[in-house]
Amino acid sequence: MRLPNLEVAVENFTPPVPDAIISVSFAALCKAAAFVGTPAPFSWPGAKRSLREMIWRVAMATSNLGAVDGNWVRSNSYDALDGSEKGAVSFFLGGVQAQITSQQVLGYSHLVHVDALLESAGLPRAGTRPDFLAIDARTLARQATVEAKGRTHGYNATLLDNAKAQARAVLPAAITFGAVPEHVVSVSWFDRHGVWNSLLHDPPATGSPTELHVED
Repeated sequence: MRLPNLEVAVENFTPPVPDAIISVSFAALCKAAAFVGTPAPFSWPGAKRSLREMIWRVAMATSNLGAVDGNWVRSNSYDALDGSEKGAVSFFLGGVQAQITSQQVLGYSHLVHVDALLESAGLPRAGTRPDFLAIDARTLARQATVEAKGRTHGYNATLLDNAKAQARAVLPAAITFGAVPEHVVSVSWFDRHGVWNSLLHDPPATGSPTELHVED
């Protein structure tokens, strides 16, 4: 059985990362929906989602996406939503897609909600900040801040610029294991045929990075 594809445009990475067409199985979609944002076993605070929440998350993804002609497309259920409902669902799907592409294209194993890490560390959740901290389970020294955006009808330069600013926001060393993170903007949207598309963009860093060690 042919797995549905997701076309990923990749921009501005150093060293360059090529565009990709990745296969995303139904199981992979469900796993990303259930677990994106929650701390992995090797990270902290180590909170777990309830089975009921994971079922709800999987239902959100699978009721709003469907596989047609080898692609993931928006479903009739998605089209029937009103504008505010589509905004909430597209935001959620943006995070799901970011988990899939960060793993399959960039090699990060997990995305953790930045707000969850800040709350666990007793730090304020205020100001400009990215959605996720991406972690490579093989080495915690390789990390990235990830800002995920989801849209129904494409994106514009203003959205991309705002996302770049959020992705580049400096996070406290207390929640980044002392590593200096890379930065990623992930944008998901549906094209005019309803096909789910992906953009990964690496915004240029601002300022001079600070080298920190785990002890710090």
